[in-house]
Amino acid sequence: MLAITLVHAAEPLPSEGTSGRLEPKSIAVFTLPLQAGELVQLDLAAPGWVMDVVAKTPDGTRLADYTTSIYGTNSYTRRFIAPDAGMYGVSVQNWSTSETTPFMLKITEQKGPAEHRARMVDFEKWLSNAAQPLTRETWQHLATEQLATTRIVGLGEPSHGGTEFWQDRLALTLALARTGRLHSIAIELPHDELSPMNGYIQGDDVGRRKARAALQFPLWQADGVMAFFDGLREYNTGTKNKVRLVGIDPRTSGNNEQLLQFIAKVSPADKEAFEKLFDPQWASMAVRLLQGKGNAGDAQALDGPVAQGNALLASFSTNETDWIKATSPVEYEYAWLATNARTRMLADYRKPFPESYSLRDKAMAEVVTSLERKLPPREILLVLCHNAHISKSDTGYLGNRLGNHLSEKYGKRYIAIAGSFGRGKFSAIEYGSGYRVNTYRTAAPPPETLESYLDRSPLQSGYLLPLSDLPEPARGWFSHPMAMRNIPADSNATVQERQFETVLPSRDFDYLVFHKTQTQTD
Repeated sequence: MLAITLVHAAEPLPSEGTSGRLEPKSIAVFTLPLQAGELVQLDLAAPGWVMDVVAKTPDGTRLADYTTSIYGTNSYTRRFIAPDAGMYGVSVQNWSTSETTPFMLKITEQKGPAEHRARMVDFEKWLSNAAQPLTRETWQHLATEQLATTRIVGLGEPSHGGTEFWQDRLALTLALARTGRLHSIAIELPHDELSPMNGYIQGDDVGRRKARAALQFPLWQADGVMAFFDGLREYNTGTKNKVRLVGIDPRTSGNNEQLLQFIAKVSPADKEAFEKLFDPQWASMAVRLLQGKGNAGDAQALDGPVAQGNALLASFSTNETDWIKATSPVEYEYAWLATNARTRMLADYRKPFPESYSLRDKAMAEVVTSLERKLPPREILLVLCHNAHISKSDTGYLGNRLGNHLSEKYGKRYIAIAGSFGRGKFSAIEYGSGYRVNTYRTAAPPPETLESYLDRSPLQSGYLLPLSDLPEPARGWFSHPMAMRNIPADSNATVQERQFETVLPSRDFDYLVFHKTQTQTD
């Protein structure tokens, strides 16, 4: 464990805030007298991502850290209600082992118990009127009216594979498809894994079991996810206005058989170059670099395959018309996506964390943009990803997310719809156990999280909440940093603090979909 040096202790925290500089591995402690039930928000501004602010109760118990770095800023926030009266401790910590870091700590909100209770009464009245039950009429109105001028919709989920949110995805997909504007659904999956499932929903001779097994990420094999694909297959069976699936994730399984069949038809002379690009040794080397286990020699060795991949992508661009004529648009798209994914994987995994993390979202944004350019003017593109990817703001040290790239390019023509839930079940992968999936329970949302407020709706079923043109008190509240469920795919999600990230709801999303309970089926 990293040893922390105490710089100074028990200094009162001034109401106007305080600033200073912390040496590496050091901590500054302040005191703050509070009443029981008093609401406090502390904001720490500091460069980088090595700082933290912690609050402790009068008896020294650390308050749960549901919040982290605020998207798009060098800020950290702690928002809590004092459980008891007394002197609270507030500490600023510099976890860097080498950098002296400046900081500014402020009390950005402080409300007494009575004021906070009155504010919540006003909020509950507004919420009971603003929340729209998730009926077929609600989804249809969203599709035909509120998204009438939208070009791209990002539809998120708080975990991976929650049944209710995949039901929502099917409902919005069908509502958009019935308008005649939706034909393409982009999903946070490698296209080579998703291609069999696309064949399944088209009614091709692809068995359900085979298409499901091709989804190598096990959380996508959940029953709730499969019900979504079954619903698309049923819809496609009864209409000429079919929808299709496109995988946008640059990570790839390396299955290149279909790609090589395409190249044999359009450019046999390039077959050897494609085989070299998909040589498994390059993918293994890239993964080692991503995990921090590689070396400079590995990164240098990947320069050749990356250059070769970029040259092959240029060939796709130059020969697009001829290659489509020689095969089909579907075959061409598959081959381009596979080549682009492998090239980006080898290129991006050479970068150090956190840069390598943000490059994945940039690569997905480039694929989405490429798909959008080929759509007819009135069509809409639906993008299904985790909440963290569809957010319209960047993520500070982790760089820009997919939604941020899309928001910058398309402005108000990109709409982000996030999802969350109050309690229930979610699944996560236990790495090191052969990708074993475990299901976990989570209790009612902790105080002062976004979900603790959304849970106050009298509706017992799910609802849709618009976040644009908000009146008070909602406008002020939704523009504040709030902890929101953002459950990762790995088993670290079992730690409650890891289930939340800080968002500015009305800045990051246009709508929220909330379910009081989430269920999860394997």
